[in-house]
Amino acid sequence: MTDYISPQLATPAGELIPLKEVDIEAKIEGLMTDVTLTQHYKNKEHRNIEVVYTFQLPIDAVLLSLEVIIDGRVLTASIIEKKQAQTRYEDAITDGDTAIMLEQLEEGMYTMNIGNLMPDGDISIALNYAFIQRWQGNSLRLFIPTTIAQRYGHSSFSPHQVPESNIYAKYSYQFYLKIIGALSKANIASPTHALGIVRDDDSAEVIIKEENTLMDRDFILTLESEEQHHCGVIGQDGDNYCALASFHPRFEMTSADAGKEKQTVIQRMYQRFSQNKKPDEQGRNITIVVDCSGSMAGVSIQQTRIALSKIVKSLSHHEFFNIILFGTDHHPLFNTTVQAKPRNKTFALHEIEKLEANMGGTNIGPALKYVYQEENLQQSGSDILLITDGRIYGQDAIFAQAKNIHHRIFTVGVGSAVSENFVRTLASMTGGACELVSPNENMAQSIIRHFSRMRQPGTDKVEIKWSQDPLYQQNIGAVYHGDTVNVFAEFAKEPANEAQLRLHMSDGKTLTQQVDLCSYHDTGDQQVSAPYYSQLSRLAAAQRIRSCDNKEEIIDIACRYQLMSPYTNCLMVDKRENPAEDLPVLRKVPQVASADYLASGAMIVGAAPPADVDMAASAPLSAKARSYLGESGDDLLGSSGIPDALAPESFDSDPFAISGCALPGGFDSDPFATAGRGLAEGSSAFNPSIFAFAQTLVNYMKSEPFNYDELTVIFLSLSSLHPTIAQQLTNISHDGTDENKMCLFFIYHLFESCGEKINLNRQLHREITKAYKDVGLDDQLKDKISHVINEYMSLQRAA
Repeated sequence: MTDYISPQLATPAGELIPLKEVDIEAKIEGLMTDVTLTQHYKNKEHRNIEVVYTFQLPIDAVLLSLEVIIDGRVLTASIIEKKQAQTRYEDAITDGDTAIMLEQLEEGMYTMNIGNLMPDGDISIALNYAFIQRWQGNSLRLFIPTTIAQRYGHSSFSPHQVPESNIYAKYSYQFYLKIIGALSKANIASPTHALGIVRDDDSAEVIIKEENTLMDRDFILTLESEEQHHCGVIGQDGDNYCALASFHPRFEMTSADAGKEKQTVIQRMYQRFSQNKKPDEQGRNITIVVDCSGSMAGVSIQQTRIALSKIVKSLSHHEFFNIILFGTDHHPLFNTTVQAKPRNKTFALHEIEKLEANMGGTNIGPALKYVYQEENLQQSGSDILLITDGRIYGQDAIFAQAKNIHHRIFTVGVGSAVSENFVRTLASMTGGACELVSPNENMAQSIIRHFSRMRQPGTDKVEIKWSQDPLYQQNIGAVYHGDTVNVFAEFAKEPANEAQLRLHMSDGKTLTQQVDLCSYHDTGDQQVSAPYYSQLSRLAAAQRIRSCDNKEEIIDIACRYQLMSPYTNCLMVDKRENPAEDLPVLRKVPQVASADYLASGAMIVGAAPPADVDMAASAPLSAKARSYLGESGDDLLGSSGIPDALAPESFDSDPFAISGCALPGGFDSDPFATAGRGLAEGSSAFNPSIFAFAQTLVNYMKSEPFNYDELTVIFLSLSSLHPTIAQQLTNISHDGTDENKMCLFFIYHLFESCGEKINLNRQLHREITKAYKDVGLDDQLKDKISHVINEYMSLQRAA
């Protein structure tokens, strides 16, 4: 059983949490944002432990390096193929060495594994990542997630990877940002934290003025500037060249907008969509899907009510609308989309006033499916606006369903710990757009931007003109007024220093924007193997990975450019002079409960909320903050406003019949009937009967503590070992071979042959592997066991 521990509390045995604090240092310069996130761990227990911590990064983040500091030594991790990394990590654990492995679970979500952190041992892990910023109008938003809120549904992650919140967890972090160049003159603010800012001629330094900031909400910083927001760079990429062109298209505004410099872009957009409706907007369908689950309680649902009221009031009588409220179940305000007549708007406004976050879990899938099947939505010009925190599992099924519709989904991600991956991906794949809103921000402004996007003329064709045809060019999605379009491309020869965006509009107009491409200079990451790749080329390669569907190609690109991917992990192994003698005990680091999740009153793993929960109130500049900014740091800006396990009961009276498991064709009720060759002979064909025996054996063994002395032929027979195979093993033991050792070799090689086809939990696998290594390799016995397994396969083929 996993022990959950925190800085303030201990397990019954008195162990303290290994994660101590986090440091975040960031730099924004031009297009690039560069972040170094350092996690500090310490083992205050009297035995070696394995720390597992699942955390989020921005989904655009590209991991550039991972450095580990152990005992004053700086070690660098490498990117290798996932299965190879997992094997080497497990080998290091069972050998008693220290190992670090970072694994990507989904876009933006990672698990850090620290194996064999020794008693009183310190480890600091520094992750350096970068991403390209996007402008929305004249505003740029820096988003850094700090915690993962509880999700609705069933996770497909391994049990040790599933993030779980604990009310007692109170990890803190320090934050420092340096803004270089023209952006240092921008208006800097944060809706989430109180800031301290010091500016000089060409830079600005920003900190959170509270010294120990609780990791209970995403960090958000906004920059507002009227400076030019389009530019581009060219750099070498091995023998080729790569370019990044960043466009900031501005569609034509109406004459009513001219001369209103004092009004914000948002105000002008609001005036435009609430008045002066165009003829081509008549008959437009807008369906608003609203999350009313418990996690939306507090400020989130309050802002939702305000935003919905403004939406309904702004609707033209030519438009049609409906509002779908959902939680565990979903309920439409109207049976179908209705015309925005006064009586319908009045009814909707009355219902919006009563809106509460009281509808249970975040069951988004059925609510969206209901909308997709709405008959009135089958016509063109229909859009969907989804307001949610996106905290769900099973999002891939929702993405797959959304691919088959022909309507844009515009998402508003709400909350202190929003699921960026869900809301951003769903909007992008349907041609919509995404806005993220923290509890202290004005959601109505985000809604207004979305309505402006919905009413913009569509684009029939979007193209980039370079001086030569690219070898590769990033796919260009939907383009909207004031939203950045970032495009990576690769060339065989250096292109000319300009690129042009051409938008062929549905109204017959062609809009163009040209950017100059300057040379990119970067000393780069010297730890990346030859050929040498710059930061720009690695960001371009990461974009190719995201758009690629070929597994082998992804692995090739990721290993060549040293990048994380769904099929590569980051690994570092430190060979110890004094290896750990025992296997480590798992210490799973729980998540800090998100601020708005506390407000919902929902159950959180761990215990009921203690009375001393501190919601990170504002504080004067700390000593550490002043060490960053100096005594001049008084220019302060306040805050604005397949199941996880196959249990034994899943098997019926036939030990080889697996409930709910679809077996390949060609197998009948005979447990030894098989088609093709077995795994023991190197075939990729999978044999269900040996799998069934292996899985039964796993379930039998994991019900009791692993005991080497109990490994006998009789023990194996209790798990339905075929009598012929049992006799083969007995004959080997009669030759003088130690029976425990023989059975251990059989189990080890049997499980290795079955691989991922059986649900072998990590701890049991480690215990078997460590015992196998401890008894010493015996090639002669290994050959005999391999022969037995081959006999097993032969027996089945002959049946």
